[in-house]
Amino acid sequence: EVRMGKGKGAPSHWVAVIKPGRIMFECDGVPLEVGKEALRLAAQKLPEEQKQSFDATTKNKNMKAAELHDLTVSDLMEKLESERSSYEKLRFQHNVSNMENPTVLKESRRNIARILTELNARKLAEK
Repeated sequence: EVRMGKGKGAPSHWVAVIKPGRIMFECDGVPLEVGKEALRLAAQKLPEEQKQSFDATTKNKNMKAAELHDLTVSDLMEKLESERSSYEKLRFQHNVSNMENPTVLKESRRNIARILTELNARKLAEK
């Protein structure tokens, strides 16, 4: 038996904020090519020009800690430098104009933290 009327709480706490006039379509559980084709066909039915963006690659950009264990210290330093420079570019882009997906800033910060954690662990292991 389930009690009625509890719900998930106030929708203002769990829905995405979408500006008026914007329509979003989300495809999940299908290959990327199938989703792109489905959205392309659906876009033909809409009256105005559309902008499509796909977020399938951002999930793979996160570095795993296990991947970092296999790298040398010099490789880690190079990766740290490139990640920091890309983070600065992303921050600048976000400050100048609104980014389509600002969560990449958070992912970039976490990647930098993972690299620094691995470097610190190796430094402590040497002592």
